[in-house]
Amino acid sequence: ILLGGLPPFTFGPEKHRNIHSLYKEIIFGDIGLDKPIWDIVSHEAKDMIRGMMTRDHGYRWSAKNVIECKWMNTSDTANWGSSLIIRSREI
Repeated sequence: ILLGGLPPFTFGPEKHRNIHSLYKEIIFGDIGLDKPIWDIVSHEAKDMIRGMMTRDHGYRWSAKNVIECKWMNTSDTANWGSSLIIRSREI
């Protein structure tokens, strides 16, 4: 939600008429990062999201994988976590 403004699921009015539809998407790993709202999010960030949301725990990214991924280590996002913490304290 922090990156794209919406959850990384298909998330459309035609699909989410009730909470059970959303739960099914979560359970089946039906993520929709191809929607226009995700166009502003980098490929590296989307790769990280896909890695974290992989259903098969044998392939799902660990915290170490996330910390070491390309998106977390680019100059644009290197200070993202600490600035988010600082902003949340201001609220």
